[in-house]
Amino acid sequence: MPTASYQIVDYKLPGTIDPFIVVYNGKIYSLLFKPEDYFIIANLTDKVVNTIDINDPNALSGESRIIDFKRITGSTVVLKVIHIRTGELVVDRIEVDLDAFTAVRTEEKTIALTWISGWGDISHSIVIPPRLWIAPDTENSYLHYVDIEDETDVSFDTGLGGFFARPSHKFIPKTDDIYMLLGVHLAGDTHKLLKVYSQTVSDLGFSTGDGSPRSQIGGLAWFYNDILIPATSGGVVDADNDIRILDINFSTKATINVGNITGWATNDMGGGLDFIAKKTDGGYYVLLAVNDNVSDSATKVRIYWLELDSVLSVVNSVLLSEIATETDTSFLLHSDYTGAPCSPIIDTYYKRIHIYGRVKQGGVMKGVFVDIDISDIWSNISEFNKNLWFVRPYRIPTQLLLNVRVL
Repeated sequence: MPTASYQIVDYKLPGTIDPFIVVYNGKIYSLLFKPEDYFIIANLTDKVVNTIDINDPNALSGESRIIDFKRITGSTVVLKVIHIRTGELVVDRIEVDLDAFTAVRTEEKTIALTWISGWGDISHSIVIPPRLWIAPDTENSYLHYVDIEDETDVSFDTGLGGFFARPSHKFIPKTDDIYMLLGVHLAGDTHKLLKVYSQTVSDLGFSTGDGSPRSQIGGLAWFYNDILIPATSGGVVDADNDIRILDINFSTKATINVGNITGWATNDMGGGLDFIAKKTDGGYYVLLAVNDNVSDSATKVRIYWLELDSVLSVVNSVLLSEIATETDTSFLLHSDYTGAPCSPIIDTYYKRIHIYGRVKQGGVMKGVFVDIDISDIWSNISEFNKNLWFVRPYRIPTQLLLNVRVL
């Protein structure tokens, strides 16, 4: 079965930022923009991080969203990223040089949106590239659809009684509409289904625990002829929460009782969870990061490797790591407050998975790198989840130079 090692470092690696992953010169890099503080270039291979002060002092949130990207040369990556200020959506161009380990931020434009007033307006938002931003007004129950190119802002009341809505990167395009899992800022409430263009919300009729429905936690799993959508709750102190697995029509396929895995009375999946692969026998492999509580009540986070059968029942669970923390955590596992790019990194050359995140120890927020060796189960994998990052770094061969002198 898989084994894992982790390394805690004294610099922060935000687990709640959507990264861009790139391989350059055989090494894996993660690029993250935290508008309040800095831009991060993280060399995940050597565990070397550079924080660059290109922040916006007026940013309302540490969260940002990647809307587009391009490669110019081998060492240069350009990201189009959005963040918020009071009453404004900011569209940034960030040019990153991996050779120089530098980044430059340029504001391409700002879009006046008077309803933007708090960090939750972006941290609970999602993007549908290349131009659509869907965000809640966290002061009421309205959702906004903002076209980043033509700057139009369309909004409607989701009818959630004043509690704000939580859109999700878990959506299914169909001929009549885009169907999206929707959460709500209300403890113990049920999960919802949003039809994006019809602007209608319906109740899916199930709750996943005492927390509020956190639609961003957990990534959509995309396999050949098989779509799985995890749903869970969280964000409430001393709450016990489970995981519901939905199909492409948002109907329940299975429920995972997380307490049966951890043995804890309270469980919060804010750290994230992702389907990694489908097995040759029709079952699944899943990575789960579960906190024993939320906020300052959390004392530890566990990272589990789960083995599910073809009907999504847990047949085996392996505790990969248990890490002490003084707050709830987040990892590169579609944790809370994240979008689609916050995915595990599958190294197909060395047969490893890389995730990183944050923990708090001694009153200080720190970064944690987790490396998972899956070589033992590689032959059991029939298909990987297509909604993950896939990289194939390589070793740079040793060059032998011969100086031949003819006598």
